[in-house]
Amino acid sequence: MALIPETADSLVIRYEKLLGEDKNIERFQTVVGKQENAWGVIERPSVGQISVRTVEPEKRIRTTLEEMKYVTDLAKQVPGLIVRTSPVGFSVRQIRHRSRSKPAATILIRSLLIPIRLSRT
Repeated sequence: MALIPETADSLVIRYEKLLGEDKNIERFQTVVGKQENAWGVIERPSVGQISVRTVEPEKRIRTTLEEMKYVTDLAKQVPGLIVRTSPVGFSVRQIRHRSRSKPAATILIRSLLIPIRLSRT
């Protein structure tokens, strides 16, 4: 009996279940078969990307950098799936310090981009 190879779609479904259990993630959106970056678009059945929206900073159990590492480590539970993460989108909050007359800016990153691809095994 021949083994049916895993598809990007089937691996991503398994990964999405893991992401869905993450209390730091508010929502996510997945595209399989297409990957966009600064240099253009890649269309192949072995690629995709997941856009992740994290919860408000006050509700987080991990920082943005910790979350990036966490979702990368989660992918190791899905053999054949390769991910890397990068922060995308940000907002700036101004906080006025009592000792300063000028407001200080804090950059808050609430979104991550997770490009995915299948390993060549």
